[in-house]
Amino acid sequence: MALWVQPLRAGQPVEESVKLTDQPGSVANPAVSPDGRWVAYYRAFEGQRDIWITPSVGGPAQLFTKNPSTDVQPAWSPDGSRIAFVSDRSGINQVWVSGVRDGRAVATAAQITTGNQACWAPVWSPDGKSIAFVAAVRDGEVYVVPSDGRGTARQLTRGAMAQRLRWNRATGGLFVSGGWGRSSRLVLREVRPDDGSVHEIVPPIVFGRDLELYDFDISADGRWLVMSREEVRGNLWSLTARRGR
Repeated sequence: MALWVQPLRAGQPVEESVKLTDQPGSVANPAVSPDGRWVAYYRAFEGQRDIWITPSVGGPAQLFTKNPSTDVQPAWSPDGSRIAFVSDRSGINQVWVSGVRDGRAVATAAQITTGNQACWAPVWSPDGKSIAFVAAVRDGEVYVVPSDGRGTARQLTRGAMAQRLRWNRATGGLFVSGGWGRSSRLVLREVRPDDGSVHEIVPPIVFGRDLELYDFDISADGRWLVMSREEVRGNLWSLTARRGR
């Protein structure tokens, strides 16, 4: 499995997609740097999961995390100087942050979340001062923690069954894909970081009943949303049988 780049114009494909990576194993969770020069992702190969960074125009990929632990789900800070990621190097999945320059790690990674609950899906606030993430409290709740790690995490949701997050730069809210108390389907809602209030999206954005299809992203200008969604398709066939058969 490889990463590909699809050029777009007004939310529509305009050229052929271009293959970006060519490594053994599989890759997932691509994250483009704010300046558009780099793509961070994690690669799974022979039981190991590490974060790599490659130029967005193609070229050799560089290993970003060099640790025998599982490192996944990279997220760039707004100024492109840091990457948050999920690692189990402390014994359970937590959010870590490391400095980055020219596609390479430049500082020792620091753990910014603590506790006995697994964490995943980190995203940076537009001002870079906070990181929102999901923690496995029952089915998954949204938390916010200072990005420097000098504070405790604050819980925002109750019963969200959250999966993935993206910060809405236009409103300052958090888009969250979750079950919201209904395990039969996933929908997108917006959560306000200041008070944790939850607001429905109009018209509704429904991912479907396949609970594995929960990922989405927002364009840099906030105008477009790309998502995974279940589409049930089928074909009708007619068969003309011979007489007597």
